[in-house]
Amino acid sequence: MLMSTKHGTLGAMKIHHYIWVCVVLTIATVSCSQAPTVEIDQSEPSTTVDVEATATSPSTNITEQNAINSLNNSDTSTDASTAPATLTPAHESINAGQLALRNSNWQAAIDSYILALDQSDEDDEIHLDAHLGLAHSYLRSKAMWTALETLETFEANHPTAHNMADAIFLLGLTNHQVGNHTIAIQYFDQYLEQYPNMIDSYVLELIGDAHRSLAKYSTSADYYESAILKPRSTNINFLLLDKAEVLQAAGKTPESITLFDLVATNTKYDNTRAQMDYKRAQTMVAANQINTAIQYYKHAVNTYPESYYSYLSLVELLSYGTIVNEFQRGLIDYHAEQHTPAILAFRRYLSTNPNHDAQAHYYMALSYRNLDNIPAAKLHFQEIIDTHPDDPLWGEAWLEFAYTQWGWEDNYSGAVSKLRAMGSTYPKHSMAPEILFYAARIAERGKYLDAASDLWGQVADNYPNTKLASEAAFLSGITFYRQDNFVEAERRFSQSIDLNQGDDSQLSASLLWLGKVHSNNGSTELAENAWVKAIDTDESGYYGIRAKQMVNGNLPFHPTPNVNFTLASNLESQQKAEDWIAQHLGIQNKNLGGLSNKLMSDELWIRGSTLWRLGQFEDAREELDNLSNNYKSDGLVSYQLSIAYKDLGYYYGAIWAARYCMDALGLYNNIDAPKFITQLRYGPYYLDLIHPISKQYDIDPLIVASLIRQESLYQGEVTSSAYAQGLMQVIPPTGDYIARQLRWHNYQTADLYRPHINVAFGVYYLDEQLGIFNGNKYAALSAYNAGPGNTSIWNKLAKNDYDLLVEIIRLDEPQEYIRRIAQHYSVYHHLYAD
Repeated sequence: MLMSTKHGTLGAMKIHHYIWVCVVLTIATVSCSQAPTVEIDQSEPSTTVDVEATATSPSTNITEQNAINSLNNSDTSTDASTAPATLTPAHESINAGQLALRNSNWQAAIDSYILALDQSDEDDEIHLDAHLGLAHSYLRSKAMWTALETLETFEANHPTAHNMADAIFLLGLTNHQVGNHTIAIQYFDQYLEQYPNMIDSYVLELIGDAHRSLAKYSTSADYYESAILKPRSTNINFLLLDKAEVLQAAGKTPESITLFDLVATNTKYDNTRAQMDYKRAQTMVAANQINTAIQYYKHAVNTYPESYYSYLSLVELLSYGTIVNEFQRGLIDYHAEQHTPAILAFRRYLSTNPNHDAQAHYYMALSYRNLDNIPAAKLHFQEIIDTHPDDPLWGEAWLEFAYTQWGWEDNYSGAVSKLRAMGSTYPKHSMAPEILFYAARIAERGKYLDAASDLWGQVADNYPNTKLASEAAFLSGITFYRQDNFVEAERRFSQSIDLNQGDDSQLSASLLWLGKVHSNNGSTELAENAWVKAIDTDESGYYGIRAKQMVNGNLPFHPTPNVNFTLASNLESQQKAEDWIAQHLGIQNKNLGGLSNKLMSDELWIRGSTLWRLGQFEDAREELDNLSNNYKSDGLVSYQLSIAYKDLGYYYGAIWAARYCMDALGLYNNIDAPKFITQLRYGPYYLDLIHPISKQYDIDPLIVASLIRQESLYQGEVTSSAYAQGLMQVIPPTGDYIARQLRWHNYQTADLYRPHINVAFGVYYLDEQLGIFNGNKYAALSAYNAGPGNTSIWNKLAKNDYDLLVEIIRLDEPQEYIRRIAQHYSVYHHLYAD
């Protein structure tokens, strides 16, 4: 589709992403509120934008500061020092486009940039920035051909534009992506010629990719070689692999094998080593060198049994009639989830190896269990118990046997009896405490509370010097508390305190619960004394925070605060923080928030910020992460980087850079640190999304911010091991359900990576859980993480006791989830509660 403006016809297309902060930074009318070049943090994925070599002081760019000011629900008047600069309509439109692009709201970004074009003159820098921002919006929305037309219009109409370098690169990238590889190469060559020593390695790599797409393999290999030789701080193994593959395609077998060898040597991952064995073998097969290929296949099979490439190698070996060790064959089949072939291979191994260890039985049992053949699984676990008492897997066999009983047969009592027998028969075995502890867990799951409290008590009484002893006494106390046996509960909580081995969190938990026992017994003074001790022990930990609420008579997350998001993020707060830094470091407080010229000219910064601005975020993160990692022990530089990341919109990097800053400056308590520094770790990020949706559902925005921080650390494009996606980590089936409930037009699973959709879906689902559990915020958070079904069971057992719910939750993740969100909330409340 085409769009018309008074400045001509513009079109649409695709690319990656993001907030054009640097666009506005070049404009004099808003320079007073801009931040300098942005850097990234090494410990986490990073991002960056390139700016002029001068630093700026404010903590947030105009877009974010305006969002904070406009969404702040406080009646407090704005100080002149924090008032936003007066913006022209074009600036306001381009800022809106930046926010929409950051939020992956493509159409809103497109509309805002087109409006900015209409509001500005053809030769204005803001007009040029809006034009390129529009191209980025089309690229990210995958409107490839319209993006290409937009970029071609830009090139034709603005040959001397200040951002022409970016346009040339994007023209090369877009042509490459739509299949115009020869034209792409011309634009990339032009970029290298006109803008050398910026991102040469990455551009040369793209040229290599383009030649590869044209089947010019030898030429492609030459460009990959040039890319390898040019500076970059990212891992070059994939470049070596690219070159090896095109050399293989060109029929240059020895050269490709040499590179596969080099990748295998350079990598630290066994899976990659197995992959290189497999690729070398395939290369040799293509060269009709079968015997050499078999040796590579054998090496993968014998060395890396957990890799799927070893399974592929096993298949190839068998196709050649090669004899493979039956145990190794079974192990590879097991890891490839080929359980029936694994069992058959282990059987053959056992039949010919009478003097074997426990491993074959162990993996056969696991394979049988995965096939739901429970009697056979138990048979092999029992075989280990009976005939391999000295094997390292002997204790594991007891645990797995019991797990099979309760997890597959619902035989909780049988599982408890099994493990109790082990503990009584082999009390001096090193795993006896762990096995009795696990038996207590099973008993609690099976609602055998007397048995659970007794078994945990045995661990505490009989193994007092083990690390499990204090926790076992604590859980025994919780079990007695659930039965209203406060005398025994008090005894066990006191025992847990006595047995503690320096674990402040566990000690604080025992003190909190001892206080609850005293409170139930009517001993108010003893209760408060215990809670005060819990606070003193671990003030910033979950149990210290909860103890403080108890002293004040408050439920968790109550009372709902009046939120003012400017309290910790304004210029006055920043000035106080920088005064503190200057005094602490013994330096002059002169523009401490801006990046130094040294950092601005660092080649990692130049590459990373340029790549970020061009939408090459993955490569940019690696460059910038490496840069920030170089300075993680420098508190001042980390502080500057954190501000830069925040201004850029790379909130994950801002959080980690602020963490490095605090560590380097000896600030180990979020509450005691200068508020401006702490807010960099706990900033009001995505406030333009969080505030209105929280207000719509009448949910405390600090809870939403805390949840997002816990779920994704403000990374919009992450996927968990459970395939949860985006800022609020919504899993695809839940996303489908919410889309139906909200009647979201043209929804697809990939939309969960778009912040403006993900936050809307996440808050809707949180509100639904709050409704299901009658406003119980702990239960709602548990349901958000582990599902309402599990939570309903736990909440019923807890009898509406917030604290008991946390302890009764039987899965580690949702239990820790609630604790961590409560901790995050405490910091957000400290920063933004008015």
